[in-house]
Amino acid sequence: MLTLKDIRVRLKPVVVAVPHYRYRIGSVCAPDVEGTPEYTPLSREHLKGLSETIVEELKQKIGGEAVVEKPFIIGHPADFNGLYEELTYNIDAIIVYLINCMRPDVFALARFRKPLFFIGYGYWGIRDYIGYKHVYLVRNSEELKPYLRALRAKKYLERSKFLYFGEIPSFSAASSMWDFRNIEEKTGLRARQIEIGDLLETYRKVDEKKAEKVLEEWYKGFEKIVEPTREHLIKAVKLYLTIEEWLNREGANAYTVNCGRLTEKEPIVPCLPMAQHIDKGIMASCEGDISALISMMILHAISGKPVLMGNLNIKGEDEIEITHDVIPPSMGTRKLTVRDYHGRKFGVTGYTPLEKTEVTILRISRNLDKLGVITGKIIDSYDKTHCRISIRIKVKSTQNIYSKAFGHHHALVYGNYLKELEAYTQLTETQLIKLND
Repeated sequence: MLTLKDIRVRLKPVVVAVPHYRYRIGSVCAPDVEGTPEYTPLSREHLKGLSETIVEELKQKIGGEAVVEKPFIIGHPADFNGLYEELTYNIDAIIVYLINCMRPDVFALARFRKPLFFIGYGYWGIRDYIGYKHVYLVRNSEELKPYLRALRAKKYLERSKFLYFGEIPSFSAASSMWDFRNIEEKTGLRARQIEIGDLLETYRKVDEKKAEKVLEEWYKGFEKIVEPTREHLIKAVKLYLTIEEWLNREGANAYTVNCGRLTEKEPIVPCLPMAQHIDKGIMASCEGDISALISMMILHAISGKPVLMGNLNIKGEDEIEITHDVIPPSMGTRKLTVRDYHGRKFGVTGYTPLEKTEVTILRISRNLDKLGVITGKIIDSYDKTHCRISIRIKVKSTQNIYSKAFGHHHALVYGNYLKELEAYTQLTETQLIKLND
């Protein structure tokens, strides 16, 4: 099963060293020399050594954020044709270095339709010259890193597939995107719908001993169990294993469940299975909310962290609340307190307080063309029963959140990833809406 660890951003350094001059150094773009002395082009050996030095320095500065491929040197106009052999589909971006080259030669790089990054201070005006919307100027490798994480998110969606369990649309997530073809065209993310009846047929065939073995592992993460019986817990594990079987069967790595329809057929909820899956890098959203799932996948890929989702509530001029029932255990400050579902004497949910830390909250619009983002800080979290957790978050202002948020389910991750989301919207030609400005 694909996980974020399988996604590596791959960069192709291209060193363009086609000289300005043929015979003598003229007066335009000249180095600090007297008169017009003869021009001696850089040798291949010199360019190779220089390119290797540049690439090693880049590798050291970006660390494990990306794989840096062998540099390609363009020392003659005819060398551009060699890039057709070098640039595979798996290359995510080109890092361009210009050495005494003429800018008309750089224009040819746009034909490969990959993001072009120029690192340093000497490239002002080149975006307008090339006339290609995916030219990015960064002053140093630190400014490059948010783009690398955004490229990882873009690639993660393109390589991923999610399962939708239940009928479409979900009656409780009306603002979500439902068009699978549109999703794939805009993000590359593939999808497959699985009927609840098919899910339950597999559920009823899960081996009891296998479920008991998994439950013994889960017990290690429990602080205490309040309402659920062992039978309730075994049902939760069976659902967890059922979903995993379907993911493996379909080659998928994320999912959403139309929970309302599931509970009509069988008194089980996917809350704890989802929480456990998210900690394994399998993003999962509630209530068949595909927009929430995509938002979770973007935040997960950008941050490398687990993500939760929940209902957005406005609590005042500078405070919001996120409430729901799926809490990845690794996001908590204690082991899980295991409870029932909404105090209804069936189902299994888990509660743990969250860290009081900075967070990024995201939801993508129904048309997948806008990302609404909120940044703030968790000031408290508590067991609300219905929903299991309530997260209080201090924000700058709720005025725009109230009037412009895209639906009620939002994804939440620890940390501030505003720069990465800005980079993501540039790379995907979408719009970032900062809701708490």
